[in-house]
Amino acid sequence: MKIFIATGLYLDTTKRFYTNFPDFKNLPFERQRQEINERFSVWGYGWEAAFQKYGFTAYSVPVNSTHLQMQWAKENLKGEVSLQEILFRQILLFQPDILWYDHFDLKLLKKIKEKIPSIKLIVGWSGSAIPPVAVLKEVDLVLSCAPETVSILSKQGLPIEHMHHAFNPAPMKYIQPAVKKHLVTFVGQIVRGEEYHNYREKLLVTISKNYELSIFSPYYTITAIHVVKSIIKKLVSEALHPLSNISLLDSFIRELPLLNKLINLRHAWLPYDIELKRTMHPAVFGYEMYQVINDSDIVLNIHADSSPKYASNMRLFETTGIGSCLLTDYRKNLPGLFNEENEILSYKNENECLEKINWLIENKDERMRIAKTGQKKTMKEHLFEHRIESAVQIFTKHLK
Repeated sequence: MKIFIATGLYLDTTKRFYTNFPDFKNLPFERQRQEINERFSVWGYGWEAAFQKYGFTAYSVPVNSTHLQMQWAKENLKGEVSLQEILFRQILLFQPDILWYDHFDLKLLKKIKEKIPSIKLIVGWSGSAIPPVAVLKEVDLVLSCAPETVSILSKQGLPIEHMHHAFNPAPMKYIQPAVKKHLVTFVGQIVRGEEYHNYREKLLVTISKNYELSIFSPYYTITAIHVVKSIIKKLVSEALHPLSNISLLDSFIRELPLLNKLINLRHAWLPYDIELKRTMHPAVFGYEMYQVINDSDIVLNIHADSSPKYASNMRLFETTGIGSCLLTDYRKNLPGLFNEENEILSYKNENECLEKINWLIENKDERMRIAKTGQKKTMKEHLFEHRIESAVQIFTKHLK
């Protein structure tokens, strides 16, 4: 069985890669792909390696890495071609049985379906933040780490199954031994708006006022453009909000997700609370993120507002797999993933979060014990290779 995994990376990731390793720009495509995947493609390469170990012929490509893809075109095509055409040609050459399309180019997807008959199953992916549904409607199967998303999309008639995230140990070989220089760490986005990170922002502000907090986020750099955009959104939201009080328009607005979200941004004058600026560090990805987690005493996990009931993000498995102490927001499926108080700690509200942080600071031996037992659990049960049996069963069920 052959599976092609088309996925993307944060744009800063590949910039960082070629800045850190400028000589790699001159390497052949396959060597560059391997180097990028092992260091940064935590999700896509995690699945590739696991499928390979299972016996599949698997191949993952970070489709938005421009230099990498242009290197492939240089080696395999003539003339100037677009990134879309490069990806199409790569899939055509590979002739997969299964295409895992973690990409949102609808036009390209339709072309692939029409022109590459070897594909028997096209799989999409969604986290708790649901991507454009138009793309998901074109695939044969959607997988999601978030049970909330499974419920929403299944009600819309999409074929969808649940699949937990997992830990990819590959970047571990590129990190240094731990130097615990961060007391409490949070790694991730802080996006204001309905179903994004409103609660996360509020909790981080509270923690920052009580403890030494380090936040590693793309929002480290706030430019004048970010501020102006935020103010414009705020002004537009204030102007549009009265429309939601008109009963005839309310149902219409709810059918337009982008308009609905814009109307609900009324509180957002700035991209995030300025109190957090002093805690901010530049965003980290891949092995650099692993290093930050490794160097942290306590790693805080706060799910997006779109995951109010179930634990589903990758930080659960990354933090424990690397071997740091995880403090995460409680969700009702958490006991099925980890033994609370022994392998991780959880909190149900702001006060409990502060109490758990204080306890972990004062009890270093217990903190280290929890980190160690959490790592053992993840290495035993939560690697990508542990998800393969379920993935294969699901794929077989949906194969044409």
